[in-house]
Amino acid sequence: MTNDPIEAEALRKAKEDGPFLWKVLGVTKNGNHETCPLCKKRNLSVQVNERGEYYFNCKGGCGGGSVVDAIRLVEKKDLKAALNEAKAPYRPAQSPYSRFTHAPVNPQASAGPDDVRYGTARPEPKLDMDKAQAFVDKAHKHLMGDLGLLDMWHRGISADVVKQYTLGFIEDEPMRWAPWLPEHRLPAAWVLPVTDPTGKALKGVKIHFEVRPKDNRGEPWGAKALWLPFGTEPAYDEAKNVKPHNAYYGLWPHPDTLVRPMPEVNVDVNWWVARIPKGHPLEKRLNDAKELSLHCIAQDQKMTVDQLSDDDCGLALDQAFATLRGEIVRLVTKGENAAPEEEEDVEKPDWEEYVFVHAGELKALAWRSVGLMATSVTSGESWIPPPNVLACFAACKMVIFYDDDPPTLNTRGEVRCPGAEYARRLNRALLRAGATETIVINGGRTNASAK
Repeated sequence: MTNDPIEAEALRKAKEDGPFLWKVLGVTKNGNHETCPLCKKRNLSVQVNERGEYYFNCKGGCGGGSVVDAIRLVEKKDLKAALNEAKAPYRPAQSPYSRFTHAPVNPQASAGPDDVRYGTARPEPKLDMDKAQAFVDKAHKHLMGDLGLLDMWHRGISADVVKQYTLGFIEDEPMRWAPWLPEHRLPAAWVLPVTDPTGKALKGVKIHFEVRPKDNRGEPWGAKALWLPFGTEPAYDEAKNVKPHNAYYGLWPHPDTLVRPMPEVNVDVNWWVARIPKGHPLEKRLNDAKELSLHCIAQDQKMTVDQLSDDDCGLALDQAFATLRGEIVRLVTKGENAAPEEEEDVEKPDWEEYVFVHAGELKALAWRSVGLMATSVTSGESWIPPPNVLACFAACKMVIFYDDDPPTLNTRGEVRCPGAEYARRLNRALLRAGATETIVINGGRTNASAK
């Protein structure tokens, strides 16, 4: 069973969709003597169990199970691919940034061997703007009337940032906004009005609990953050278990509101590498750096270098290029005799030149409060923004903070570290997008503070 509630919900819906299973099997209804798509004999039984899940069984020995097993057997796919295909129609919405939308923002970004590294398609929510804006305004007014809440919860967020991003706070707020939510009151939570790249148009309303509501057993209810149900499409249908989309997947605060326009650069690493003169010392240094990266990746994945995939080799080249980018760009654009830039006696980063990417919006706002350029991925550590989103970071220096969450078990029983894995994937994506430097930092499990 997956640990991701979104993926678990998508799988549940897939298994409860009878017509979906019928379509895969090539039948039109449940029954005991349907034609099996594998042996072509009338040995196929299609039924629904007491949990409402549809299943099949071929009495001729072809196999049986859920829609996942049907996809695996009929379409001859491995388990991972079958799970992904089964869940795909039922995953919730995503912003139009996604390279997997039917009409991608940048069609050229849809090609490439590493598509699976990026987020899956999630349509943008359509909000009831009157209700959403009224709630945001109410929460913002409450926080502005009691700025002592900023010190009380030790979030390190300044009053100026509260005003700039219309941050709000609610206390003892009724939770009965939608028919599928339990009858609770929200004890204490931040209200985050997530906006589009202009910083003005409201795209979703997210809350982050300081005190989570409790269920009938006195246990904390739900996740530490959730999107409020101001979505209007698709229309709520209890019988079909259809709910409107509420989540907006993107970056917030959006980089366009943080960063000055960056120079146009060619973000194709191979373009630069191909223009290094044969036999030049930089060629050997690049190859040595790539070899070192390959060994580090292999050690991290408990493999040999020969067992690494083409994607891993591409990541190693990205990392090697990032360490030598300045020298390579200078060589290619200015020639062999270009003077190197002067180096300081003491190497000390100027953090005002970096863009910080956090796993949480409140942490990003804390760093904005001390004047640093900071943003967050609104889905947390579950979605990697696609290339046409990350393109705004070309030629930028980046710092990735990730949460040191406890290890979990995946569906194959393997121990995974979600925070570290997310940081590694995001690091790769930023390098691909043309970031000139990336630094990955374990942010721990404590709240961010602007000290």
